[in-house]
Amino acid sequence: MTLLGCLVAAEKLPNDCYKLLHFQADSNYRELIEAQRAPALYDITKIEGLWRAKRHTDGKIAKQARRVVAISDIGYRGHEVAAGAAARCLSCFGPVSIASGGRRTIMSTQGGGFDLHFTPGEKCIGGLLNYRKAVAPLKDDSLHESALLLARSMYMAREIHDVRWISEFGGSAILTQALQILADRKFKLNNHTAFLFRPTTSPLEALKAMHAVSGLEIERDFKESNMLDYIGNRDNLRVVKERRRHEQCSLRF
Repeated sequence: MTLLGCLVAAEKLPNDCYKLLHFQADSNYRELIEAQRAPALYDITKIEGLWRAKRHTDGKIAKQARRVVAISDIGYRGHEVAAGAAARCLSCFGPVSIASGGRRTIMSTQGGGFDLHFTPGEKCIGGLLNYRKAVAPLKDDSLHESALLLARSMYMAREIHDVRWISEFGGSAILTQALQILADRKFKLNNHTAFLFRPTTSPLEALKAMHAVSGLEIERDFKESNMLDYIGNRDNLRVVKERRRHEQCSLRF
């Protein structure tokens, strides 16, 4: 497997842990990023009607309050195509505001710009065609490299106020894994929010990962699903039960 510029040979153990067998720096990783064959973070702006991308070489999002970060699905022919698709999603839907209780347009800030976490690949993530991976996004090994990069960006953005991490379609699996990585390391994301736009992987697993990250604010409407999105809607009853369980736990303490 390739992990953020490293070639790693590992053996998966019966308890789902990995035994490291070989570790080597990958001198070609920068070239892979430039050829859009490795995950990367981009600053997206609209210039003369077209979405333009500039790569964040340090993996840090723009240091701006209420910054929006889109986590794209796999399957786009380049990061600029992914940026256009993410922009259409962001301009249509947004999380419910905790302060006002009403829907807000999340693309209204920073002049319409946002950051994009882009993952290259040919096949989209999850959905009915990839049902096993859709219902168990944390076990999709092919996304670990991208999730580690996203988790690193999220950790470095922990001091920025009100960052909104928004996945579109299969990006929900990458966001779920990244949140779980942060939770396992007990990192905090105070005043940050996460949202799923038409997720093609289990929203229940994403919700559990959101609850596991200390400080992360979870909107009651943390996802937007189309009536035809089977994966996005399949866990709705269990999502309600999970939300109620955490609300009851909060009241106790």
